[in-house]
Amino acid sequence: CQLGDVNRGSISLRHLSVTGGHFETFSARALNVSLPSAVWIALKSAHFSASTTCTLFRHLRSLRKLVLDYVSCEGGGPETIWRSLADTTGLEELHVTDCRDLPPISRHVLSPNPMPALRRVIIKRCARMLQSDDTWWWLWQLPALRVLEVDFSARSAAAAARALSASGVDSRVRCLSSLILEAPFDHDDDRDPPSEEHRVAVLSRLPALRELNAYDTHGLTCFAAISRPNSLQTLRLGNKVAEEPTVVARTIARFRNLRGIAFLPDWSDLDVKPVLELLTQACPSLRDVSFRFPSSEWPSDEKVAKAGLVLDVKGFG
Repeated sequence: CQLGDVNRGSISLRHLSVTGGHFETFSARALNVSLPSAVWIALKSAHFSASTTCTLFRHLRSLRKLVLDYVSCEGGGPETIWRSLADTTGLEELHVTDCRDLPPISRHVLSPNPMPALRRVIIKRCARMLQSDDTWWWLWQLPALRVLEVDFSARSAAAAARALSASGVDSRVRCLSSLILEAPFDHDDDRDPPSEEHRVAVLSRLPALRELNAYDTHGLTCFAAISRPNSLQTLRLGNKVAEEPTVVARTIARFRNLRGIAFLPDWSDLDVKPVLELLTQACPSLRDVSFRFPSSEWPSDEKVAKAGLVLDVKGFG
């Protein structure tokens, strides 16, 4: 990495984007550079050798957004790598994707309390991080977290639930308004879906939830655990739902202030009209409905209009 050729220990950069060719190894010197003016840092397709994983730059007090994509670490990397973020009191966004070797974030290394601005966190395809109770405890304790996008497998959901239970008597995540739960990749070791018990444990502690993407939901009992149903405005259901469309519609009818809903299940011979009528009667603010439906079989706009529905209804394959 060319940063290692810099003679000075500090560089006045506001934006740093480095993409390694064929997972180019970052030198210890490069990763020890001080970046006190950096607002945005993105490292992609990078490899950290065993001798360089003790730090991830220094003096990041101006950092607002950090993106790590396809970063690998020889030997897995120590948890102390996250200590470099201790000065990032203004950090607003953290994106970590396809970094299977990166260690969990531990509160013993990086306290969540001095990070009052961190509002958006994305962690996907990072099994070592998401299967750790430590990472989830740290996430649940972030005081300003509003958007969380993660893979949600059986192991990660279990870790999330355990971390909430260990957070204390009042373990509600008060600010989180958008929760996006992705299904793990088919080739991942942990492909099993979360249990309903663990889904309930998480959803019951999110009083500010306004948007929920549950792409790998098999059952529907977890939706009854949402403590403030009238706050939910957007809901997206994955393709693993086993219940019939009308059963699903009756279940989510308790979310009376829904404005948008997307159904990904591939329901055969779907009769749209009764589902839409049930939803619009229960949810008067509903304006946007999407179904997974073959375009050749999608009902015409005329048929939808005859049902007396004022909706933006979409079909997608």
